[in-house]
Amino acid sequence: MERFWNLIYYFAYKGDYKLHLLFNKINPVLLLYKLNLSKRRFAEMGVDNPVKELNKSAKKEDTGISSFRAGGLMIILIALFCFGIVNIYLGSLKRLYFNVNVIFLVLPITLFFNYFLLFRHNKYLSYFKEFDEMERKNKKKWAWISIGVILFFFFFAIGSFVFWIQRV
Repeated sequence: MERFWNLIYYFAYKGDYKLHLLFNKINPVLLLYKLNLSKRRFAEMGVDNPVKELNKSAKKEDTGISSFRAGGLMIILIALFCFGIVNIYLGSLKRLYFNVNVIFLVLPITLFFNYFLLFRHNKYLSYFKEFDEMERKNKKKWAWISIGVILFFFFFAIGSFVFWIQRV
């Protein structure tokens, strides 16, 4: 379970970083970095290429922007799953009433789950090293599986809401 969840996290991180690089090509704000005023300002700060520095800050595996966004996605996935279970339970009881206190039950579950499987003692960093050495064919297979799992969690949550509303 730990390895599987770390695989999903790894490919969420890689996918986010690739999307970051893709949006760099169409990001109009990056054109501001080409102005002489901004070039001088960055030169005063000791930065030759601000886009390269931005990409480095996004790629860092431990404190990078992509790592934080992938971690947030993992928390959202578990929260969606928990809310889906609650919705199916409420639908089977044929109750329309949703207790807001469920959020206070779901939030610690998601945080503990991800903490123990991913972030405790920086487990994900050792898994990242292992997954970086994976063969290209294996990486492709697991990337598609990760996309499928992520989509499953979203569709499960949507389906549970539909089930809940249809049953009441």
